[in-house]
Amino acid sequence: MSQHINELEQMIKTLNYDEVDKINKHLLDFHDKQLVFSRSAEEIDDIKLSVEDMIGRIISKFSDYDDYDDSRRVFEVSQKYLVGSMAEETRIIEPSEFDFLVVLKKLSVPGALDIIFIDNEKDCKKYHIRGEHAFKHAHLQVKDPNLVKTFNSFFISYDRFIYTDFLKYIYKADLVQSAIRKIVYKTIERNTGTLSFFTDETRHNGPALTLQMEWTPKSSLTSQKLRISIDIVLAIDISHHVDRKYFQYFDQLKDDYSCFVLPTTVGYHDEPCFKFTFTLTEVKRMKSLSMHHRKCYRLMKYIVLRDGEEVSRDFPSYLIKTVLLRHSLNCSEMTNFLVCILDIITKMTIMCSHCNSAHMAERMFFLKDNFVTYQNYGEKQELVFSRSEAEIDDIKLAVDDMVERIISKFGEYGDRRMYEVSRKYLVGSMAEETRIKEPSEFDFLVVFKNLSVPGALEIVFIDNEKDCQNYYRWDVHTFKHAHLRIKDPNLRETFGKDYTVNDDGVLDKVFLKYMYEMDVVNTAIRKIADNAIDKDTGKLSFSDYQTRHNGPALTLKMEWTPKAHLKQRICI
Repeated sequence: MSQHINELEQMIKTLNYDEVDKINKHLLDFHDKQLVFSRSAEEIDDIKLSVEDMIGRIISKFSDYDDYDDSRRVFEVSQKYLVGSMAEETRIIEPSEFDFLVVLKKLSVPGALDIIFIDNEKDCKKYHIRGEHAFKHAHLQVKDPNLVKTFNSFFISYDRFIYTDFLKYIYKADLVQSAIRKIVYKTIERNTGTLSFFTDETRHNGPALTLQMEWTPKSSLTSQKLRISIDIVLAIDISHHVDRKYFQYFDQLKDDYSCFVLPTTVGYHDEPCFKFTFTLTEVKRMKSLSMHHRKCYRLMKYIVLRDGEEVSRDFPSYLIKTVLLRHSLNCSEMTNFLVCILDIITKMTIMCSHCNSAHMAERMFFLKDNFVTYQNYGEKQELVFSRSEAEIDDIKLAVDDMVERIISKFGEYGDRRMYEVSRKYLVGSMAEETRIKEPSEFDFLVVFKNLSVPGALEIVFIDNEKDCQNYYRWDVHTFKHAHLRIKDPNLRETFGKDYTVNDDGVLDKVFLKYMYEMDVVNTAIRKIADNAIDKDTGKLSFSDYQTRHNGPALTLKMEWTPKAHLKQRICI
């Protein structure tokens, strides 16, 4: 990626003034004709007002969920905020996505909670267990005795810390559907059209609850029907906790104290970790940008959107936004889109190369300790390895050797050698030589032998809902993917009906899921003769024998003990 950007920079330098001016005029013309809303200002206002009205009706019923105990009113809402691109006025093409931050009343009043700031593994035993926790976050401890009774032991630990299960419960229960059923009027009419529910079904995406509505314009000549996706995020307002003593944590709150917390994840039980969000500050910052930089943002969103789902996942809009805000702090450009867009792409590439997830982009913008100066990124001493080259090489060789020992035993699991491996590849930041600070994370791609030989499988490419009934069921499927049909009769016998979807021999992902649920890796580790590797500069061993899975990855924990000084844990 960086090589292509360097080539692009060199190419742009060869352009003369007239050529640059022509490109910028084309970008401006494209923005004004293709990216701004084509609907009338009156219709846009009617859509906004209708959506806000409908969301107000829904969330007003949240407090009615505990019909059996009116005193609890666990999910009562005090405030809602329109956030995201519609609030920032940076939405492109159509007003088809709305985002709302909804504040839970009982947990947001002053005196309800103590906010425990977590910034290292000593403060939180889960700080390094999962990638999404390896940043500053918060634990929430209930102060008000009445709240302890309200939320009971199902949502609160013995020492009064709130579990994120409290919000997870909302997704599993029918809170939103229950609220929708209680609404008397499920359509809203305006001068230019009508808003109604496209479907009563809701889904959750991370911390967001998503609804689908439909706008039907009164004049089909001037505009068409519009499906509208609405995300509702339930949050706790901790703005009253963020005062001057917390400037050490937050870089952007000197003039704005709007701070909320959301659950770090909804996938795990008994989780006390909440992440900070500065959504209202973000909206203000975006609305304060120059018109030039707001147009740059819209153009960048279109460029990423045009390149498909895979690129959109790698470069989500909030990553573009974060980089744009950084860029705008030091840019006074008012007309040259080309130079700004190139700088934004360069910084996005740097950020994605050196962060485990795009989510960390928000942390880099708002948390002082994670701030990176782009101009001297590669030269900052704290970002390059401080260990000697000999030690780095020994760590690499030891990890590679240990992983080889483990995967060589995969084929011995069971009697069908289903998990036999043909080869492995080191990938990710250690292979790319872009890892920062410490060689503490390694990624390996491991190839299954039986399924990878020519003639074993038929690859069925899926690019629409006709080819796959799950195409639109979950976000993860709404892109081109593949089904694998087993061709080799011997392989069909090997994998059997337990691991195929139907009689047609389509391989079921449960084949890999089973590997995570069973002790395939632990069995392999137990079969290794020597569980430690000695090198000249240190020794590699297992820090524990527990494995976990994160998406498609199996993660192991190892520990490097240098002969000179301190230990270092390595994640593989």
